[in-house]
Order: sequence, then structure tokens, then C-alpha cells
Amino acid sequence: MITLDRDLIVMDLQAENKETVIRAVVDKMVEMGYVGPDYYDEVIAREKDYPTGLPSEGVMTAVPHAFCSTVKKTGIGVAQLRTPVLFQNASDYSEELPVKLVFVMANAQGEGEHLSGLQDLMDVFCKKQMLLDLYASKTPEQFMEIMESGSRYQED
Repeated sequence: MITLDRDLIVMDLQAENKETVIRAVVDKMVEMGYVGPDYYDEVIAREKDYPTGLPSEGVMTAVPHAFCSTVKKTGIGVAQLRTPVLFQNASDYSEELPVKLVFVMANAQGEGEHLSGLQDLMDVFCKKQMLLDLYASKTPEQFMEIMESGSRYQED
């Protein structure tokens, strides 16, 4: 089950590139006590070796993350982007995807819990209308309501 903290949702972010997006979200995660400041560098390093852009239908997504000792508590930071930012495709590194929703994962529970959280996100990413509604949301509260009502959406 995905648990979101409204304070980790950045709405209508204008960003130049994926590094700027990741920085904005990780800074919120640092501020709220989820991760230490080194988490940004770890995520960027991992993103270079293992890109996280996903060609999800409706709204393309990315799930940058790292396995790092500076994770203090499990959480997901979100950026809803005003305009798309390019992320490399996780399954085809030569392709860049115009991503509009970025979910930065931090897991303090280990790999098993990480995979469970990633699977929960993948369930969201295969629901086109849900992604469209998330992207159209205007407030963190509205974003959270859509995430919490995910079971009412059909997989595409």
C-alpha cells in the first residue's frame, strides 16, 4: 500500500531537467526527515546506470530511487511537472521519454519492502485514466485522494 505525505507532493513544478526535478523532491524529503542530504547524489548516480523512465500510457512516469544508508523513513516524494522533462527509458536506454509525473522512492525497510512499493506504483502506472487524473489534480490533497481511490480505476 502506497502511503503519501502531502508535504512530499510538489505540484506544477517547472524544471529544466531530471536533475532539477529530483533535487526539488529530495530537498522536500530532506526537509521532512525522510532522507539525508546525500540521498540526492545516490539517486542521480543510480539513475545514470539504471534509468527509471516508464512509457506509461496517458502520462509518462519515472521512479528514481537509490538504496542508501541515509534513508531515515520510507516515503515517496512526487513531482507533477508543468512541462515534461526527459528521462531515459528503463527498458531501452537509447530512448528518452517526456515524463510528467515523477515518484522518488526512499525505503528504510530493505529490498523486499522496496519491491512491494514499486509493485504498488506499477499498478498505478497501468491505469491510464488514473494517471491522467493525477496529472490534472490541482492540490496535494486532490492528488492523494486519487491515489487512495485507485481501486476504482481499471487497468488499461
